[in-house]
Amino acid sequence: MRRSVEVRILLNSTIEPGCDIHESVKIGDYVVIKTGTRIGANTLINDLSHIGGVSFSLSRGKDAWRVKKHSGGVIIGKNVTINNSVTIHRGFSGDTIVGDGTAINASTIVGHDVHVGRRCQINSHVFLSGHVKVGDDVVIEPGVVVQHRVKIGDKAHVGIGSLVMKDVASGVTVMGRPAVTQFEFRQTRKKQRELGIIGA
Repeated sequence: MRRSVEVRILLNSTIEPGCDIHESVKIGDYVVIKTGTRIGANTLINDLSHIGGVSFSLSRGKDAWRVKKHSGGVIIGKNVTINNSVTIHRGFSGDTIVGDGTAINASTIVGHDVHVGRRCQINSHVFLSGHVKVGDDVVIEPGVVVQHRVKIGDKAHVGIGSLVMKDVASGVTVMGRPAVTQFEFRQTRKKQRELGIIGA
């Protein structure tokens, strides 16, 4: 475990054995970092965040649901900002990865085996379900839910409150529930106004 006295750890945070944390990392109050987590240089983990716990991956037993064994970890790159109350689950079959230079805002959940690329902006109250793949330079606005195994291409933009149920191509902006391209969204709104479903 690479952790020196230069790591700034504030009040009542817990770092389990078996973590690899660069000495320049800053960790806020009441943060939990579980075994199998790697964190790169100049990364900030703000208050109340939970990194590397097991996700809600279940198998049905005879009498109850049981949490499946998670064999992966979490890899967080360098120059990453993780704001308050963010949860990043460890991988189930591989690692959960957050790329260099990415910023994740408050109360976001990153599911097991998710890969987030470099320089992404993931805003508050976003839920990335298991095995989601997010490319580089992607912007995801607040309140977005991305369904299991969806892929979002480089430089895509997902509008506020969207429900993303299918892959998003690189460079495309999507919005709505379910999320569609800007053109499709505007055409739908136009038809709804014509039919009096929504106001002008």
